[in-house]
Amino acid sequence: MRLIDVYSRMDRRDTVFLDSSMECDLGRRSVIGMVPYRVHTPDSCTYRECLDEIGDGALMGYISYDEGALANGIALKGRMPGVPGFVLADFDVLIVQDLVSGEVSVTCKGRVMPVGEEESLARMLLDPAGEPPAPCGRGYRITGDTSREGFIDAVERARDMMG
Repeated sequence: MRLIDVYSRMDRRDTVFLDSSMECDLGRRSVIGMVPYRVHTPDSCTYRECLDEIGDGALMGYISYDEGALANGIALKGRMPGVPGFVLADFDVLIVQDLVSGEVSVTCKGRVMPVGEEESLARMLLDPAGEPPAPCGRGYRITGDTSREGFIDAVERARDMMG
């Protein structure tokens, strides 16, 4: 079973899925992060402060183009209202699949979910008939118009904002 199949059965609030393209050796693993320990947004810190405190490298999420432009001194005419410039989460549970070997590992750091629960979680997730775990936390859901026309319009608005 592939992680994309597992992820498609999950309630995806408070999770991140990084799917590998497997075009090179660096891209041979797909990762699901779940059960966030901490969620960082512009309300709590700058994204650079978050990145400086990565620790074990389990920080996943997104940094918007707007946030990156501002951090690099590029003036913007406006920003997307209602969308945080970044959301980066430090996940307590990581599910990793090596796409070359097919091996799946589940790691629990024990900050939210008790250590030792990862075996039952792995069985539940990898069993196609099993129920995925319930989400916890805020559940950021960011959606948009993904039609071709909507995408072209968004690119034009972004160009206008850049000056």
